[in-house]
Amino acid sequence: MNRKLLLFSPFFLTLILGLVVPVQGETAAPLPDEPPLGLIWEFNTLDGVGDAGTFISMAVQPTTGIPHIAYYSIESGLKLAARTGNGNCGPQNSWNCTLLAPHSSTEWAGRYPALAFNSNGEYGVVYQRLSGINRVSVYQTAANLTILTTPTFPPDRFNGMHNALVYDNQDQSHIWSHQSAEETINESELRYFGSPALLWHDNMYTTKIATSQNAVGRPAVAYTGYGTGFYPSIFHAEPKTGGNCHNGTWQCTLVNTVGSNPYEPTQTDIGLALYQSKCIFGISCDIPTSIFSYSIQYGALRLAEKIPNTNNPCFAGDPINLNYDWRCSTLDISVGWSPKGWQGSLENYWPMGIDVVLHEGRLIVFYQNFQNPLVAKVMMAYKADVPGTGTCGINNEWYCVVVDDGSRGGGFVSVGFGLQAEVLPDGRILLAYYDMSNRDLIIAEAELPPSRIYLPLVVR
Repeated sequence: MNRKLLLFSPFFLTLILGLVVPVQGETAAPLPDEPPLGLIWEFNTLDGVGDAGTFISMAVQPTTGIPHIAYYSIESGLKLAARTGNGNCGPQNSWNCTLLAPHSSTEWAGRYPALAFNSNGEYGVVYQRLSGINRVSVYQTAANLTILTTPTFPPDRFNGMHNALVYDNQDQSHIWSHQSAEETINESELRYFGSPALLWHDNMYTTKIATSQNAVGRPAVAYTGYGTGFYPSIFHAEPKTGGNCHNGTWQCTLVNTVGSNPYEPTQTDIGLALYQSKCIFGISCDIPTSIFSYSIQYGALRLAEKIPNTNNPCFAGDPINLNYDWRCSTLDISVGWSPKGWQGSLENYWPMGIDVVLHEGRLIVFYQNFQNPLVAKVMMAYKADVPGTGTCGINNEWYCVVVDDGSRGGGFVSVGFGLQAEVLPDGRILLAYYDMSNRDLIIAEAELPPSRIYLPLVVR
């Protein structure tokens, strides 16, 4: 058994603290035939060297279909894993792990990575780098390395958090990053590094950013934050000629207010995933732009869908946010509260690992469940084929299903942090997430069709 599992597993801590006694949960795979997806999952350790995977970003190279994962190693720096079939890491050494931005004697690199590929298959990654006491945002490609931090703010310990990167159909990069000189509203801003680079939101403390694309590759962004003059809120923006923000080039919308105090702590909504509608010429128009978010205030997974003139608007009687074009609902009301200890602070909750994919004509959102905060699970949710036959959401419109319950060889681990999801060209779904107990980077893959054999996780 891995020594780290013995020393740091939630199961071991539970026995000492006497807080909870975990019981044997559901097995992660194979799932039953009902609900109808019945996916079979294979679990493996991708990188178990040191402490790897607290920050993760995954993308598929469009020219080859090869999945790549950028992730943070506490001991080494920013690493990049690619499934080459013949490498130095992962199951049967089928992945190749390289050091993309190494630590040095005077700095570290690699937190808050955001990885993306342009149409030519060239990667870009944005991440946070520390030099001395100063933190900056760095944009790195195979050819260049650019320091993004604006001179408006001196480099400091809060710059470069919540980086986000997406390329448009012209291969133009669009980057968002939280920039701050102090942990206060009036010294914080959300900065956009596009063409041209612009201030996105002033006097705002950003808590999460997520990007997506529409059917023709136009970018979109969703983000959460709180600031001067507005409550903790969820925002959405997409390019639009004659829009209401950024020199009339983007349309920015306050989707929903999620708190009741303008000066609530920064951790209000600490999980975010965005699906931008792929509607074009009447195709795929039944799936609206959707924002999934985790509310630490209510311990719930929430959903906002862009449905004009909806009968269940997000504003819900709030006079500050009269927005009738978004429908808000609670998808899973029993997620629970994530554990504390994020970034070494006993007051900060760990962000929820969450991501969303479009798979065979339906949205699937992957997220964590913290009903036992010491043994986090990986869940997935998708709409039922027949409304009202699911297990969660408004009027049981959705199924909520366990993917990885954390059970390992008679014990339990806490999994799913930093979760990222991608659909591969052959239709398989690939997940990457952090095992907090073993401090390892885990990959989970759904084999299609479901008749394939399940291979259990090998506990080292």
